[in-house]
Amino acid sequence: MAKQFLQRISTKELSHAGEIHAQLGRYLFQQKQNDLALAELIRFKQSGHQDVDALFMLATLENSAGADADAVEDALRLERDSSLSGRQRAVAARIAGLSYGNLNQFEEAIRHLTLAIELAPPQLGSLVENCYLAIAELYQGKQDPQGARRALEQGSKVLKTSSKLPLALGSILLAAGDYPAAVEVLTELTLRFPDEVEAYNGLAQAYTLLGEVKLATKALEQISQRQPGYPMVDVMIAQSILREQPPDRDKALSRLTQAEKMSPTDADIYYLRAKIYVSIGRYEEALDAMRGAVELEPTEANFYYQLGIIYQKLGRPALAKEQFERMSHLRNTTSPR
Repeated sequence: MAKQFLQRISTKELSHAGEIHAQLGRYLFQQKQNDLALAELIRFKQSGHQDVDALFMLATLENSAGADADAVEDALRLERDSSLSGRQRAVAARIAGLSYGNLNQFEEAIRHLTLAIELAPPQLGSLVENCYLAIAELYQGKQDPQGARRALEQGSKVLKTSSKLPLALGSILLAAGDYPAAVEVLTELTLRFPDEVEAYNGLAQAYTLLGEVKLATKALEQISQRQPGYPMVDVMIAQSILREQPPDRDKALSRLTQAEKMSPTDADIYYLRAKIYVSIGRYEEALDAMRGAVELEPTEANFYYQLGIIYQKLGRPALAKEQFERMSHLRNTTSPR
């Protein structure tokens, strides 16, 4: 197809070689042949030919390729062109901001991303959303979580249609230890976007850390209802149930049975089931479950520790000692659970 394209443009009278490079670069960009497109667009720029669309493509590709100093130069040229529309200048300012961020020039990055937000027309909501998220990430990079919080709070107020901004805000509040504020933000998010399952995950974490375990379980159950295939959701629910006082162990075991149907090779399912059986004195069943966990993950040190405990409960000290020795051998090379 590229050959056909070259044959087509060779029949035209082009006033400058730069126009050929711009057109070919545009074509390659549309075909997602980014390396070739970048090479042609660099030749276009070197020719001195004027083509706004080609320059936008060049700045975009430079940013993607890590040529951030060049991306800044080209994006600023577009951003400062008062003949361009607010939409075009907003896109250029965003490219400049992202590239400054990659260069660790945080203040310049934030300034240009903020300008992009100010220039963007209402229909560019996704650009505004991405700019606020990028600003928050930059503040995090500066070790300024309060700055990130302010950016996301402002963005959430400005862009009511966004679920990503309050979700990111909830994550920052969780990381900062402000669990009540995280609950408030994430609860409102679930009311406005009930299918945003990550909000329920964040709520479950916040409630757990606040000691509201039953509410954490309910939040996780919302994930299960809305997205049954969510990774490890039944295991997470079982773990949450076991933190409740008193725990409903039968309900937890039922959840683990459901988890096994979805992920039969997940060792954590058998490990957790074994711990439940131990807690209710069903040691033979615990042994079967723990052996299943070890078979699936034979290098997990703590599995052998739990297996040793079960053998002790069953009155088999020699087998218990053997498991503890294996655990001791592995514990320096694997992470305990």
